[in-house]
Amino acid sequence: MPPEAIVPNDPEVLNAKNPVAIESTDAGVQTRRLGDMKASTFWFLLVLISIIVIGATIGGAVGGSIAARKYHPAETVTQAVSTRYI
Repeated sequence: MPPEAIVPNDPEVLNAKNPVAIESTDAGVQTRRLGDMKASTFWFLLVLISIIVIGATIGGAVGGSIAARKYHPAETVTQAVSTRYI
């Protein structure tokens, strides 16, 4: 039995070899996809996750500095009393 002929621009072959593929819709417009996800969805999720990580980092830093300030009040000047006997 002869092996099946490989068509160079076959969308099924392209998707199997390369997860970043360009697919044509019914209207003939090509859309970029990353696996089963549209490129715009991927970038939206990446930006959303980045905003959450940056927000958590800034919130943790601000919260940590406020907590540290509460437990370490400003330094007070103390004067030692002399207990010298005459």
